[in-house]
Amino acid sequence: MRAIFNSLRRGALALLLPLALFLPGAAHADALSLLDSIVSVAGVWPSELPSINTIRAVPGALQSCGNLSDSELMNCAQAIIDNADVDPGDAQKVETAINIYLDLEKADYVALMKDSGPVIGCLAAQVMTGFDVCGALDAIVAVGEAVADVVGAFVSGLGAAAEWISCLFGCSSDSGPPISETMFTNLRDKFGNEGLTAHMDPGGGGAWTAHLAKVNDGAKQMAAQINGPLKVEFVKQADITAAVTAYIAYAGERWDAEMDATAWDRSRKDWQAWTQKQGRAAMVSLYNADPAARAGLVKTLTAQCIQADVFGNVVRAWRQERGKVKPNSTLNTLATPEEFCTSWMATAKAEKAATKRSEALKAQCGVQSATGDFDSLQCKTYAGLGACQAARNALGVALGNFFGSPAKGGGLPNCSPVPSGAGAEFAALLSQVDPKHRCTLKGDGKTVGCTRDLSVSKACQVAVKLYPTQQSSTGDTVASNRPVIGDIACVLQRDAAYQALVTQVQGTAEQLAQALENSARGDVERYNADQSNPSRRLRLVSGDYKAAFTVNASDPLLIDVVYTDPAESLVTGLVHKANPPLAPRDASDPDNDGQDQPGFNVVHEMTSKQRALMDQLVQAIEAAKKSRPALSGGGLVGGAAVTERVTGAPVINPALVQGVNAQKAQGNPVAAPATGQGAVISVQRQGPTPAATMNGGALAAGAKAANTAGGVGMATGAPTVTGAGAATATTTVHSLDVSGQKQLAEAGCKAVVGEPGAWSCASPRAMDVCKKLLADKKVAACKP
Repeated sequence: MRAIFNSLRRGALALLLPLALFLPGAAHADALSLLDSIVSVAGVWPSELPSINTIRAVPGALQSCGNLSDSELMNCAQAIIDNADVDPGDAQKVETAINIYLDLEKADYVALMKDSGPVIGCLAAQVMTGFDVCGALDAIVAVGEAVADVVGAFVSGLGAAAEWISCLFGCSSDSGPPISETMFTNLRDKFGNEGLTAHMDPGGGGAWTAHLAKVNDGAKQMAAQINGPLKVEFVKQADITAAVTAYIAYAGERWDAEMDATAWDRSRKDWQAWTQKQGRAAMVSLYNADPAARAGLVKTLTAQCIQADVFGNVVRAWRQERGKVKPNSTLNTLATPEEFCTSWMATAKAEKAATKRSEALKAQCGVQSATGDFDSLQCKTYAGLGACQAARNALGVALGNFFGSPAKGGGLPNCSPVPSGAGAEFAALLSQVDPKHRCTLKGDGKTVGCTRDLSVSKACQVAVKLYPTQQSSTGDTVASNRPVIGDIACVLQRDAAYQALVTQVQGTAEQLAQALENSARGDVERYNADQSNPSRRLRLVSGDYKAAFTVNASDPLLIDVVYTDPAESLVTGLVHKANPPLAPRDASDPDNDGQDQPGFNVVHEMTSKQRALMDQLVQAIEAAKKSRPALSGGGLVGGAAVTERVTGAPVINPALVQGVNAQKAQGNPVAAPATGQGAVISVQRQGPTPAATMNGGALAAGAKAANTAGGVGMATGAPTVTGAGAATATTTVHSLDVSGQKQLAEAGCKAVVGEPGAWSCASPRAMDVCKKLLADKKVAACKP
């Protein structure tokens, strides 16, 4: 241990001892004189530090800047020193030079250790105090590692101190220097309370530097008194060093205890006070700052924060001087002003918000100044508006992190659009989604007229929705650089030709519904006319037959057709015999304008009204399956005849599929039914069909003629629907009795319309049943 201690006293630091004897008041010397003393001892000035000339230029710069705040003074001095070209282009060295000079001016070796590094700091400490401070601190660390239990008991009394001091010379039991112990006791009693006050001085390490110089001078005076006028060396320099080192250790122990008791609370109070007082103002100034000036403002505010953390100077000094002695102390985790303010600034500067604000300014957003608050932005492009909103959101997050919740951080800036009328860019986008140019942007830039109904929703409204966005290079959807536009009205303005088609489709839908009703009503009436027994007569189905054929809500050239399984053939047969014809729906619609010609669309989802109509038809058809054969021989479903009276519900003529199957036999297309559904079927009977009214007028005499000729007659001048509605159909069945018909029906066979006596059977079992009847000559043919 003695070797360690003695080695610390040799070399460059030991050269300062004679100088210290001539500078007992070095702590009070002016800054430049201290600088000269340090330079003379150092010999070679470290290259990583600012030049001596730069440091010498500081006081003149400070004097020229006048009475400014600390941060303003720093900026002013930097500008002057930069112009002096002493450390050209190196702003960091200029700042360090100013800090070194201020440390020298305050005679604060603790701060100088931080700003200049250990080499110059240790030299400066010895010049300022006349004592080898760094050597003593290293010795204290070394001894503390050897006898930590003794160091921990330092304040308990002289015995512990004596044992500790003896360890400076190797901890032998008989080598403790009694003179050092006595000197330490005197120093402790004389300076102890003053030393704790100096350590806790929030002004920095200047108070402790001056105090330690005073203690060292006191030790030398004690030695001089003991040695007497003859200067007999009873007290050697080693004794003085040991006594002062012991005092430094003792003062440090008291400092530790005081910091443990008060530091955490005092530091938190300083941080909270600064945050509450300056936090929002700092965030406002940083957010509103011009991007080019932002870096300088961050630096200035950080410096102000450091200066505001007054107690942080004490924390910094403790960690520097006592951190190595007490490496496990929680005080080592207490933030220094630099650490706290760097962390504080990382949140306060809201970097993401500032970046997005800068993007908004580049994307044609203008500043709307707000005195003492965040500036709002007014944006002419969607990209700018999006960047502004992103900045606003990021700022809200930063305020929440800074103050604990966004609400405590106050209000956020606004992002306002500056709209204009739609122009060439919107028209170009409209053309992309409207290749047939059904829509046209009007001159006012606020209205788009579309000649087709679907063009309104699939072209104009889509263009309005897509206009604020665009695809990025990565394929993401982002805000576009297009100008912000006001509200666009998408207006339907049908041309005459399209309106004529719309009117035609509306008439066709009504005619199809009337044809379905006529067929159903006529078939029931003819059947009932054949029944002498009133109890066998069927009731007519009540309901709105228009529910089966409705004009599509989006595309008025489409008729939505609904049916259930038993009604498939009749409904689709009517649709395919419409005149003018109806084309199947163009599902792809590549031009976003809907049908080019009248068409139909099979709808699988029904409204309650449609379902009610179809349910009644199905009930009637099921009842008709159980009834006896009609006298005319016309089939209901697969040849089954009406034999029973259906009561309790309205009844429609069950399943007449003759007309549709005839179309299939001739190769005409018939729409496929939805899964589990079919088409409404009408019973066809001989006899007259009452004229029906449609479109406000009576069906002409042609309606009656059409009923006997196989079509549905329409009023003169209106589109005509032809189909399997009311044709006379007399089917002669080969001596097939009711029992045989029942066998075929239960096997799943159906009568082939147009081929009297022929039956169609899908399964092998059904075919076997049919062939047995064929062998008995009860049927004419069995077809798969």
